[in-house]
This record gives sequence, structure tokens and C-alpha cells, in this order.
Amino acid sequence: MTFKGRVCGGARHSLLSAQQACGNFPAILLESYAAALAASVPIGILMLRIVLEEGLLRQKLEGYDDYTTKVRWRLIPGLW
Repeated sequence: MTFKGRVCGGARHSLLSAQQACGNFPAILLESYAAALAASVPIGILMLRIVLEEGLLRQKLEGYDDYTTKVRWRLIPGLW
């Protein structure tokens, strides 16, 4: 995301990471290992979707490569 020519935020898909955090928080809060394991399936699918989507954006969207060099992280800054 840019604001007045400056890159803002630490992750390219910050809304998706917030969505996953909100969806997985009850499993963590309740210490339900089965729910946490089940929550890992949508996270894996989301990660695959992000990789495929970014490949398409690199091909079709001019300037996306520059954006990815400015905003290095995809979901969680410092991790991925």
C-alpha cells in the first residue's frame, strides 16, 4: 500500500493475515489442539493462493516487482 509515494505497512497481504489470526484465535485461546490442527489446512491453502496470485500479479501488473522489493514480507513481517 502506498500513501503519497511512500510504502506503508510491513506485509503485502496484511488483511489476509489479520483474517487468519481472528479465525484461529479461538482455537489457541481454548487450547484445542484439534482445532488448531484443523485451522492449519486453510492457512496452507491461503499460502498457496498467495504464491499463485503473486505470480500472476508479477506477470500482469506493471510495477508489482518494484512493490515486492519495497514490501518484502507476504503475511507476517519477519517470518514470511
